[in-house]
Amino acid sequence: MKKIVFVSGASGAGKTTLCEILTSQVGPLYNDEIAGIDMDEVYKFVDRGFCSPHGDRLYKLARQNTGCLTNNFLKNRIHTVFIFGIEIYNKQRVNDVLDFVQMDEKTQVYHFTLTPPKKKIIERLIKRQNHVPRWFQMHFLEREYYYDAKWTIPIDNSHMTPHETLSIILEKIKSTNGIDYFTLS
Repeated sequence: MKKIVFVSGASGAGKTTLCEILTSQVGPLYNDEIAGIDMDEVYKFVDRGFCSPHGDRLYKLARQNTGCLTNNFLKNRIHTVFIFGIEIYNKQRVNDVLDFVQMDEKTQVYHFTLTPPKKKIIERLIKRQNHVPRWFQMHFLEREYYYDAKWTIPIDNSHMTPHETLSIILEKIKSTNGIDYFTLS
């Protein structure tokens, strides 16, 4: 059974760290049949410094290219693809990815949102880059709106290690027995 697992969250929520752990430590435990895509890295193919005035258009292109990568992985012995990104926080943006994936009726799609409180994210950003970017407030508000959406599974990872967060995601995927949260509502 093929699975596509989206992990969204604001900048500083822990997505990149989870992707690194997934691909370097967890993947080998699953015979390298899972993949992790960091959508910000896909975006950097066209705008290395995140400074283009055409960011919205380029992020849509990154979502589409992420869908193409996902499709290729699923066709080539990868059974689960994790997609991590700041730009997959609502259904339309997730569908921008899924439009480029050939799915069958057995393909399961999951969406998790990392929801640490704003204060915790600010602490992480200051630790990581010594300041809070001026765009952060709007960025956070756009994503916070979807924290309680019925189609996502929120995880407040503010007091968890990245390994604990990833364990919760993996357990929720196993325990749902095929329930596809994303397409239910």
